[in-house]
Amino acid sequence: MDPEVGLLELPPVRLPPFGELVEAARRCAALQSVLRLAEWTGDRKVTKAGNLTLADARTANRDLGLPDHPEARAARGFPELQTCWELAVDLELLTVDAGRAELVAETTGQTDREIVELWIDLLTLTVQGLPILRGDEVTVMPLLMRLYVDAHGIRVEELAAQVLDDVAAIGADWVNVSAGQTDALTDLLVAMVRRNLDRLAAIDAVVLDGDVARLTDLGRFGLLHWFEMGGIRAPYVNDLAGASVADLLGLGLTQHSTELFDEWLAAIGSGTAIERILAHARGGTPLHRVIAFGMLDRLGPVAEQGVRACLDDRDLRPHANAWLTGHGLPAEQSTLDDLHRVFIDMVAADLDGDPRSERDSVRGIADEVEYDASALFENLWQCEHPATLEVLKALARYYPDPIAARVAQEGVMHLRSTIASPSTTYRLKVVLRGTKPPVWRRIQVPGTITLAGLHAVIQTAMGWTNSHLHEFEIAGRDYGEIDPDAPEDLLEAADFTLEKVARKGDKFDYLYDFGDGWRHQVTVEQVLPASDEPVTVQCLAGRRNCPPEDVGGTGGYEDFLEAYLDPAHEDHRRYRDWLGDGFDPDAFDRASINADLAGLLVD
Repeated sequence: MDPEVGLLELPPVRLPPFGELVEAARRCAALQSVLRLAEWTGDRKVTKAGNLTLADARTANRDLGLPDHPEARAARGFPELQTCWELAVDLELLTVDAGRAELVAETTGQTDREIVELWIDLLTLTVQGLPILRGDEVTVMPLLMRLYVDAHGIRVEELAAQVLDDVAAIGADWVNVSAGQTDALTDLLVAMVRRNLDRLAAIDAVVLDGDVARLTDLGRFGLLHWFEMGGIRAPYVNDLAGASVADLLGLGLTQHSTELFDEWLAAIGSGTAIERILAHARGGTPLHRVIAFGMLDRLGPVAEQGVRACLDDRDLRPHANAWLTGHGLPAEQSTLDDLHRVFIDMVAADLDGDPRSERDSVRGIADEVEYDASALFENLWQCEHPATLEVLKALARYYPDPIAARVAQEGVMHLRSTIASPSTTYRLKVVLRGTKPPVWRRIQVPGTITLAGLHAVIQTAMGWTNSHLHEFEIAGRDYGEIDPDAPEDLLEAADFTLEKVARKGDKFDYLYDFGDGWRHQVTVEQVLPASDEPVTVQCLAGRRNCPPEDVGGTGGYEDFLEAYLDPAHEDHRRYRDWLGDGFDPDAFDRASINADLAGLLVD
């Protein structure tokens, strides 16, 4: 079976010293039964099928202390014994030929290396014989990988659900069932996972504690070698004295965990630890620097000399100064740029490209900011840090204080203006579907505008108040503002520019307010060549007023107009009281719209 390389990224795992793995292999009852059966067999006559005779099977079964099966009429009637027999043959302890079985390998006195290798061979045979679902071996690899990366134990139902997700992710057809068949498929997979776990537990590769399964150290070591034979790199650490900071992080070290760090420190001493921590920080990413100085915080003043050596490093100097100050030690005068660099590193360290987690990270940072965020963000765009733009965009999107978020957005615009390249000009016609006569606008925007920026322009040009969710539907893909409740396949609108997703003549939909369902058709009427002149966002033409918010969609708008414009209508006064007397469905004020667009900050 060929492992599906890349299905999961395997992090480093920690293993006990090799001697403990040897002891576990020697204690394995299943392996000992196989060895004892091979020794018991020696040189013996077998049946034409290559199995023990019934008489020999009864004797061997009794001598090995295996469960009795008095009703058995052949060796296969002793399933535990038959499994040991087949394994002894497959492990090449016995050969079967011409009606005789012969012992061909030593069954006692194996070296430590030999006994572990024999157990790994036993694991390989067991894995190759694991039950599969619907004839598809693809279910086995996700199961083994999920067990491998889980360090604390996992419920069988949860493990089965993860396996199903992994199988679906690599495109197995049989997972695509109707809604009514989903539960049945899940039950089948749970049953298969249980059978697999029972097989692995029988050779001490897995421990089952009720409904929770956990890979043993021996099982993890065996799978590690099995993965590597299939071309999957599976790093491990069994000697903390040789572990780097990256190894510790792979083993699960976090800023809140101390046990692993303390054990590592005890193994190598503070001097070596400081050297490895600073080596991790130098020339690294924001995450490397934040992690490194967090680890140095744990060491305290003993790290002073190493930290001072960082004062000549442009990237590390701000962190070093902050560290020295925080520990009450003499430090150089910090500058605003130092503060900006530390802050940008802190934010950038948590930006992983997933909008859901980035929002949580920015909000977590907001809880820790003890000073005026708006003042901090005001000149942040001037910091010559590679991640400045990325950080400002994240702050503008997710910072909970709207004033500070707007300052960050202004910083995005300032910074973009300093690095901007000539942009094409897009002229779009936006028509509100279902309105008669149609409500429409013709707008001009740069091709470099993001879909998030285009959303803001359409809102302003149409006259909406941005009070509801929105979504672009372009060429079969959906773009919007991602939050924890957003669909998994929704793409972040702020990450895509108009010129990347649409060309001249293209049409796509912009949906606003999922309740009222205001659907706009956007047509790319013209794309003008790029020039050195900045593209002015403006409304070029249009007709009719935008419907009121929350009026109930196109059908509700028609009912509203009928009542609003007819003093004799029974709902006339109710609608007038709700909206006031100033709504004119035919009104269109291009100058007012452009004045609002001129004050709009768009990315």
